[in-house]
Amino acid sequence: MSRTARHTPASRSLLLIDSLLGLAAFATAVPTLLALAAAQAWWLELFSHFRLQYLAAQLVLLAALALRRRWRMSLLLIPLAALNASATSAYWPREPNPVSGRPDVRIMTANLYEDASDAARFIPQAQREDPDVLALVEFSHEWQAALSTLTAEYPYSSLEPRHGSFGIALLSRLPIIEQRSFELLSSTTLDVRLALPDGRALRLLAVHLRPPQSPRLAGERNRQLTELGKIVSRIDEPLIVIGDFNTTPYSPLFKDWSAQTGLRDARTRWSFSWPASFPLLGIPIDHCMISEHFIAGEQRRGEAFGSDHYPILTELYLRGDP
Repeated sequence: MSRTARHTPASRSLLLIDSLLGLAAFATAVPTLLALAAAQAWWLELFSHFRLQYLAAQLVLLAALALRRRWRMSLLLIPLAALNASATSAYWPREPNPVSGRPDVRIMTANLYEDASDAARFIPQAQREDPDVLALVEFSHEWQAALSTLTAEYPYSSLEPRHGSFGIALLSRLPIIEQRSFELLSSTTLDVRLALPDGRALRLLAVHLRPPQSPRLAGERNRQLTELGKIVSRIDEPLIVIGDFNTTPYSPLFKDWSAQTGLRDARTRWSFSWPASFPLLGIPIDHCMISEHFIAGEQRRGEAFGSDHYPILTELYLRGDP
């Protein structure tokens, strides 16, 4: 090819495309590699939460690189895409669990986001879904007043409103056998035993852990996970731990916690719960963690109602005969 040909507008455009593809590949490679050190520092853990976004971008880039026949760059990107695929593989779409009939318990959890101005949008959704148990995070005194009509529809409740972001509440159609609230270091947790119609009982912990917005808060959330793990280890009955954990299942800290407690995620496919305002960066930080006594049925996102979180609905079946 002559010097003149190398500088035609078409060739310059192709060079620009190749340069942009290289920059995009670098932009996904760096956070993928940083996420490998997530356990070493709070800010490195933040990179671990967006594995699915990295994977989606890398698959698009690999297709574009194949079209441009940039095989060397593709070979560098493939192992990184494989890392992200492996980290998210537990949530690849698959056949639902073989369960039928009405779930033993239907749970809805929602982070209300302090401001009760969105109650008029939230109440109809909660009434329409009509869960057996409704767990509410960021339950303030304003939300308590705004939800009075909804609260009246549930015969059992445990309400712990707080100023700020760390009030919590539980509304239940299942009888509450025992209940208590306690401070999980710096946020309120609910601990209840619920009676099922067939005579069996289950234990439920509703939590809201600190957001890792700084080294101090990330350390506090990690200590909360440790303390929560100690509590869980002493419970041998059917157990559900639900709420806003402020971490994703892709974090090595959360993976270790799940392995140590023996609890597993009721989520059966890729989904996200936050931020509702920017789905492209959506990550799952609201969880329903269950003991081996349960089979997870359907879990799905509810509708946005003004909070920065989506509500999450989960159907659970107890194993074995009543």
